[in-house]
Amino acid sequence: MITLGGQRVYLTRYHTVLFGTLWVPDAWDAMTDDDKYVLLRHERVHLRQRARMGDAAMSFVYLVPFFPLFLAYGRARIEWEAYVETLRATAEVYGVDAAEGLRGHIKRRFVGPEYGWMWPFPRAIDRWFDEAMADVRAEHGAPRPR
Repeated sequence: MITLGGQRVYLTRYHTVLFGTLWVPDAWDAMTDDDKYVLLRHERVHLRQRARMGDAAMSFVYLVPFFPLFLAYGRARIEWEAYVETLRATAEVYGVDAAEGLRGHIKRRFVGPEYGWMWPFPRAIDRWFDEAMADVRAEHGAPRPR
């Protein structure tokens, strides 16, 4: 209700790490092995973050600073780190152009209701995405787009 229906598919389509366990929805069974691999690379980052911070600190950083909705810097930083890995894994499996194609999807996650409008600054997301993709392109020897 708080996200105006933006999280209505949370229990059926989202994967989440809680207290060291990756929870997957029924949609997991319909995913390709390559898509599962990309997703697991993202979630592995969250497992490492949890190991580094501990449950209490990660929960606090994810849910509190600055606000749980509309400006959640802690959650945005945690997700940015994991989405960089999503970009790397996508480039590895599907190619650099496919990773670049995730821009709109990832941007909507950050600025929209799916994550509670955690970082509602589209230009900041574009800058972050451009920096991450520059690194991904360099890792794969791909030229920068014109």
